[in-house]
Amino acid sequence: MPEMRIIHPGPFTTVQDLGRTQSQVAGFPASGVLDRQAAEIGNALVNNRDEAAVLEIFLQGPTIYFTHATYIALTGAQLVATLDGHTIPMYQCQRVQAGQILTIGQLQAGQVAYLAVSGGVRVPRVLGSRSTTTRIQLGGLNGRILESGDRLPVMQSELMPAYYHRSTAALALPDLVAPLRLRILKGPQWSWFNQATQDQFINSQYEVTKDADR
Repeated sequence: MPEMRIIHPGPFTTVQDLGRTQSQVAGFPASGVLDRQAAEIGNALVNNRDEAAVLEIFLQGPTIYFTHATYIALTGAQLVATLDGHTIPMYQCQRVQAGQILTIGQLQAGQVAYLAVSGGVRVPRVLGSRSTTTRIQLGGLNGRILESGDRLPVMQSELMPAYYHRSTAALALPDLVAPLRLRILKGPQWSWFNQATQDQFINSQYEVTKDADR
């Protein structure tokens, strides 16, 4: 089967899809892509279904060797990527030839980006999903981040030539300077907390730091 070979993995690159939401009742986390809209746009650009597995990239991207001709799309956080040393655009369907090397650089604005490939990443499904959950080593490649030497099977591309250079406008990244107001949903345990605790939770200001995990 055609595959992507990982030369350098980046600090935290995983296989993700839309998650295993049907298994939460059994105590398994849903996992799945953090930025669903960006991942779905990437899949649409290469003519995949929404649930096709993609690579989710944090902070610094991987370097990948392609064994076959295919189509790819990069979405999410702003970054610079090159194909055999030539810069390629984001939010655009890009043709890749067999033997070419994709290098994804440091993310310049935002913290998570996506690489969609025609046919999707074809690691085995676990509980109905290909998503990686590193905390319990579930899904993806044995539940871990990518490593140098990994081989990711993908489907042979069946895109028509008309998809080449198919593109869309980049998503606007949120303004992270001003505080954001979040909507909450009261769970079944809401009444377990007294009024003072509820008020404190709703009216406090929070900060996401570098210590936050995925």
